[in-house]
Amino acid sequence: MTILKPQAGPQTKILQSTADIIIGGGAAGLGKTYALLLSAVRHIDNGHYRAVIFRKHRPQLTTAGGLVDAAKKLYIPLGARLKMTTLEFIFPSGAIIQFSSAHDRTEAMKFDGAEIPLVCFDELIHFEEEVFWYLLSRNRNTAGLKNQMICTTNPSPSSWLKGFISWWIDEDTGFPIQERACAKRYMVRQAGEIHWFDSKTEADEYALSVTPESMLKEKTQIESKSVTFIPGSISDNKILLSQSPEYASSLYALPAKERQRLLLGSWNAVDGDGMYFRPEWFELVRAAPAGGMSVRFWDRASTEGSGDYTVGVKMTRTVDGFFYIEDVVRVQKSPKGVEDAIVNTATQDGSLVTIGLELQPGSAGQAEKTYLAKALIGKKFKFVPASTNKVKRAEPFSAQVEAGNVKLVQGAWNQLFLDELNNFTGQSSEYHDDQVDAASGAFNMLSLKKPLPKLSFSDMSQRSKWK
Repeated sequence: MTILKPQAGPQTKILQSTADIIIGGGAAGLGKTYALLLSAVRHIDNGHYRAVIFRKHRPQLTTAGGLVDAAKKLYIPLGARLKMTTLEFIFPSGAIIQFSSAHDRTEAMKFDGAEIPLVCFDELIHFEEEVFWYLLSRNRNTAGLKNQMICTTNPSPSSWLKGFISWWIDEDTGFPIQERACAKRYMVRQAGEIHWFDSKTEADEYALSVTPESMLKEKTQIESKSVTFIPGSISDNKILLSQSPEYASSLYALPAKERQRLLLGSWNAVDGDGMYFRPEWFELVRAAPAGGMSVRFWDRASTEGSGDYTVGVKMTRTVDGFFYIEDVVRVQKSPKGVEDAIVNTATQDGSLVTIGLELQPGSAGQAEKTYLAKALIGKKFKFVPASTNKVKRAEPFSAQVEAGNVKLVQGAWNQLFLDELNNFTGQSSEYHDDQVDAASGAFNMLSLKKPLPKLSFSDMSQRSKWK
């Protein structure tokens, strides 16, 4: 007989928790993934049971030594057979544990209509927030099983998840508040806003009060969900420390910021820590004033669903010398998808916004220039020579931001934009810098222009006088 059991500590607490949403982690090496794999087998004797374990990208599941390989060691001795085409472990009862990627909402939509009693995310910080909320809506069943969502994570100060679990995290140190570890809170999410409560009774009463009449007539209502955060560290994983004692030393040898995150579990440690940009340097405004010169500069990538993002930053320079960042478009698409995003966004921006595109050196760049120029027929665009020095490109923009001359128009993209700029070092890191590159490109493109003429722009057609 095969017996599987968790280690004492966070692994056991994750499996014992009755919360609807369980978030476990906070440091590397505590055995989070094993707890996730183990939690999925609790109902494999029920033929109606289904669990789905997500990583953001499929290669993270199927690579040698990855999640599927780890699952084979646990599930095949329990009688499961692996259907490799769909990454499904099918048990004798008919129960299924599936592994899937969900790099964005479009991919997550393949589970539209599905009933999944157990939804698991491995490394939740890598997933987009809307993927999390969409798959929570699939966390349901008619087999009488408890619906749960179990997630593992390492700390990330730039992730949306930090705000979600902020009650369990010390605001000043970034470390978990031990007195709150494993404690349940209750939430109601209404129109994208989360309302938190200390008891289920309070949460249910609020949920009932905001449920539309049409739902009540159908005898349904908005639901409250219980949430818990279960922290831990490598010291909780006795098996790992006995088998690989050098792993703790490897974590200790990391640079200071990464060591604070991965060894000590701090959610505040960032690589850049405002080296070139600080959030407080940007003034948030409701809208940019009328008039001025506007550009949308694109920092392009061409890998669909992974790697760097293609980012288009719309920026306006006004007569009084201020720069307004009005909008950020951010996508991971194929070369054709990138082209479509650029053309469609240009159509939405209108004829008063000039498109900025970086021109790669050599014959490949010239061929790309010809190709994109054809796609942009009828639109204003300018090619800018590529710069390989990210810091040199960003420094003029950074100086104006620090001086208070760059303002941010309020939008849903603000927080991710500010987090990325705050983390920017100019060096390779786990953080993207595509928004930095696009914003710097837009700023530099506007700065090369001659000063704006002192005109009244009440008539928007006068913008055409800008050459």
